[in-house]
Amino acid sequence: MGEDALGRKARRLLEDKGLPALLPSVPRATGHVEVTLSPGGVPSYAFAPCPAYEAVPWTEELAAVAARTAVVSFGTLAQWGRVSRETVRAFLRAMPEGSLRVYDVNLRGHFYDEEIVRESIGMADAVKCNEDELPVLAAYAGCAAEPAAYAAFLRREGVQYFLYTEGERQSSVFQDGEVSVLATPMVEVADTVGAGDAFTAGLVAALVRGAPLRKAHAFAAELAAYVCTCEGAMPDYPAHFRERLEAGL
Repeated sequence: MGEDALGRKARRLLEDKGLPALLPSVPRATGHVEVTLSPGGVPSYAFAPCPAYEAVPWTEELAAVAARTAVVSFGTLAQWGRVSRETVRAFLRAMPEGSLRVYDVNLRGHFYDEEIVRESIGMADAVKCNEDELPVLAAYAGCAAEPAAYAAFLRREGVQYFLYTEGERQSSVFQDGEVSVLATPMVEVADTVGAGDAFTAGLVAALVRGAPLRKAHAFAAELAAYVCTCEGAMPDYPAHFRERLEAGL
């Protein structure tokens, strides 16, 4: 974070939601994005230049967190900055053996290239993308821009899970040759900001609790659909989502 009004606001937001966070301050402005919604609620993004999130430092405190982390989700955007790229990779290397490293691709603007994507896949156990990102990833991989073809490529790269979302149509989850395909639940959409993140979080939260792939996938799709009914990326979730997770779905 930067030491500015946006940084302070972000800290308060996480505190209000009861989310513990390690947020080092750096001498840059806190990153932010202007989100514009289409008539159908689909977002487009305009990013501020030289954000703090491109300069996350690698520290002893962060190394201690990595050493006890069982699941991490990392993306592409922050890695456009070399400091954060090195920190992300140091964190992944410092995690315990058997941990789950989830690469939620999230290609934004021009802030990515083939090298970043390939190296991230090489450190991931799970990869998530959407229908807009798949053609880019498939071109890098030299395979057809089809989910089954890309899932096969990822298996050859040693990736265990491939999560693929197609907006209001459907989603697919591939796990070591097994596949689950589900239609997207029909809801009244307020906006879709945060739905992909909710899908990833819901699926991983269910899987690490031992849920079967199909049940974990259904839970993730329902969670993402709920986020679409709310304005903003971080709504308060109804209690039944947590209760179902704790009960093993």
